[in-house]
Amino acid sequence: MMVLHRTRDMHSSHSHWPLIRDLFEMGLGEAYLVVFVGIAKSALLVSLVSVGLIQALKRIHIGKLFLIGFVLWIGLTFAGLNWFHRDRFVDLHQSQNDYVPRSGCLTYEPTFGHLFASYAMSRDDFDTWLAAYPVPLMPYEDFLQRFDEERMGFTEPDAAYATEPASNGAQTRVYFKDGVMYFSRNVM
Repeated sequence: MMVLHRTRDMHSSHSHWPLIRDLFEMGLGEAYLVVFVGIAKSALLVSLVSVGLIQALKRIHIGKLFLIGFVLWIGLTFAGLNWFHRDRFVDLHQSQNDYVPRSGCLTYEPTFGHLFASYAMSRDDFDTWLAAYPVPLMPYEDFLQRFDEERMGFTEPDAAYATEPASNGAQTRVYFKDGVMYFSRNVM
């Protein structure tokens, strides 16, 4: 308990030391893959149980049984990805993301390499959130702002801030307009 308390204190002071809790946070790609693997594992379990039932009820050659199991697994995985992946991915990533506001979420749209989100908040709350963000955000105006404006449906924000681009191209950009904070993060 003491270690967790100390890491929270270190995190709140914006230390750059690696934190224990950082080992458990998932990025966009990791959350995407965790949900994919979870659905594939569930489909495999269902197909194995189904093949076991088929074997118990009918005597089928082992080769046909493997073929039925494989086709069933692929079909169930594909169906599961189409029906459940998006919602599970959004829920998992949003629950893991400590760097966005906890309340006022209007939209939350993650993809494998990008996150677009918007939050209802006052200008004072926006300024407080900016000051607490763990990476320095500087005033910003660049071509990616026009992309974000088109993608998220706002124009000429009252405030625009961004982190310095990382060596891999990752960058966080935030904007404020008419009581809404727009959050854009590309990870590559």
